[in-house]
Amino acid sequence: MNSNETNLDFNTRVKRLYFSDIVRQRLLNRVDVRSIRKWCEDNSVKIYKDSTGEYAMQQEFDLAYDAPIIQNLKLKHSQDWQIVYKHYLNDELYNLVDIKPKVEPKSPKYSPKGRISKLMVSKN
Repeated sequence: MNSNETNLDFNTRVKRLYFSDIVRQRLLNRVDVRSIRKWCEDNSVKIYKDSTGEYAMQQEFDLAYDAPIIQNLKLKHSQDWQIVYKHYLNDELYNLVDIKPKVEPKSPKYSPKGRISKLMVSKN
């Protein structure tokens, strides 16, 4: 095999997610194709068309749909977020018991200015 050639398995095809399937499976809780099209545009999911109808790439759709969850996991678990995400996807949440989220120290929102106020806060 030439070093410029890639080892791709062409038997596995990119999965298409047709808008009619999104409506039928209620993946986005939307009942109109126009609202699905708008969601795809808002989330930078490319829309394709063929003789069957409009569709998006399944993987690209899933990534856009899970993006808020992924961002949250990155904040909570920093370097372990991929492991936690895999457990979410495989419905293995029991494995997350051993993984502790990263805890950031919270800064106090109120800082007393007066002498009496400082005394009252220090008692609590």
